[in-house]
Amino acid sequence: MNSDQIADWIAMTIWESTEALGVLDAKGYTVVEAITTRDDLAAATGTHAEPNAFLGVDGKSYWVKARAQQGLVSELIAGRLAHEVGAGPNARIIRVTPECFASNAVIQRLVGVFCGIEHVHGVINSKDLQPLLANGSFKPDSIDPQSRAVTVVFQTWLGMADQQLLVGVQNGRVYTIDHGEWFNDGRASLPIQMVVAPIPGVDETVGRDVNLVDVPLRRIESLSDADLLTAVSQVPIGAEWGSPAQRRLAIGAWLAERRANLRTVVEAWARS
Repeated sequence: MNSDQIADWIAMTIWESTEALGVLDAKGYTVVEAITTRDDLAAATGTHAEPNAFLGVDGKSYWVKARAQQGLVSELIAGRLAHEVGAGPNARIIRVTPECFASNAVIQRLVGVFCGIEHVHGVINSKDLQPLLANGSFKPDSIDPQSRAVTVVFQTWLGMADQQLLVGVQNGRVYTIDHGEWFNDGRASLPIQMVVAPIPGVDETVGRDVNLVDVPLRRIESLSDADLLTAVSQVPIGAEWGSPAQRRLAIGAWLAERRANLRTVVEAWARS
């Protein structure tokens, strides 16, 4: 075997056997304990998971979800990767106890170990931007082209089916968010279709530049199969998580194959 064949064989072995994943899983997963609710933070309208904000013991605030279209594993893995490549906020495993909101029975459904997405200050969900656009408080020309390009490339890599973004109202920075539906068991990973999440009032060509998309492409391409294996490891089990080892290996293989084919598709879009 030459070096390329050896690398391909190692990658194949990682995704076809549970052995390497099992070694990582055996180390256990890290949990952030929630302290109390953040009742001063309002969730975006019309969200499938109906998240609520909690203050974690680490001093950060998290939007905790107890469900996602393709399982909480999809939110956790995507959030980990978004943080890694600078596309969006990190995702953590959060434990919520009844003591966090003893006076609020409405969100007792969130007692347990679920997925939390780190809160980003000064942003608004893209689906809630229309009123701000109408009253002039959101300026479409404020959108940062580089961060828009990053989110387009990232969401295209994952193949997001429900595309949402966070937008900085003051600085126009764009973040990927709400990754509940991007991996669907049995769906072919190829061909890759471009995903350009709409932002009210903003032309889809913003960020459509071969030099801008090269930044996130390089970040994604720099992730090794070992990095992807780490991203899909150390996840809680349970129906709401949808995280059997074989499924997580399939997600890792999906990401690896799309990573290898991403640049051709994205650069063709950027040049068109």
